Parts: sequence; C-alpha cells; structure tokens
Amino acid sequence: MRYVTNMNSSGFDKIKRGVKHHGYRLYDRVGRHLKIGDEILIRLEPDLRECILVNIVGIAHYKTFYDLYTDLFDVDFKYRYRSVNDILKENFKHWYTEKEEKKYGAMVFKFEVTKVFSKL
Repeated sequence: MRYVTNMNSSGFDKIKRGVKHHGYRLYDRVGRHLKIGDEILIRLEPDLRECILVNIVGIAHYKTFYDLYTDLFDVDFKYRYRSVNDILKENFKHWYTEKEEKKYGAMVFKFEVTKVFSKL
C-alpha cells in the first residue's frame, strides 16, 4: 500500500539528510493499517513539489509514548533532549492527548528512503 503525507521543512530535511529514520504516532485506525513493505510519499509543505518516497522496514507497538521514547532514547533523542520527560513535554502534548494514548497506545515505524525527487 502507498500512503501520502505532508511534512514541514524541519522533518523533511532530516529525512533527506539521512538523520531521521523513524516515525512516531498513535496506534490508531491509521497506524493499524501500516505494514512492513508499505510506502509513504512525503511531500514538502507548503508547495508539495519536493517529495521523498520511503519504504517501511520495521514496526513496533507500545502501550505508552513514555515506553516508546524510553526504548529509543539513545537512538533518536539523546543529543536533543535531557530526558524522556523533556520529549513528552515538548512533542507528545502537541500531537496527542493522554486520552488518545490510553485508548490506542503508541507505535514507531522504521523507514528507508527509496527516492528523493521534485514534481514538475
């Protein structure tokens, strides 16, 4: 399956430079559909002309974002945050509520870049 999403320049550039390899989200209706081998077409906001195609190569589920961030702290966060609680304060609260987290849980998917291109 191929999915399409839009992203701001900060996250997009990290993927393009090869420093971002994971996506974090709720294990909700959308998250439950993601499978290893699926593709995600990521379009750079605001004009959506530059794109990155990634392939999902791994998926893990967690009961809470705290558990997820603890598990991946040394991989993705130790150079930007002092603690897992700092990640939760700065990121989690902007995207999801505690009620959503309790209902759905969290997930991380690992991806590899397949192609970077510009649309005409």
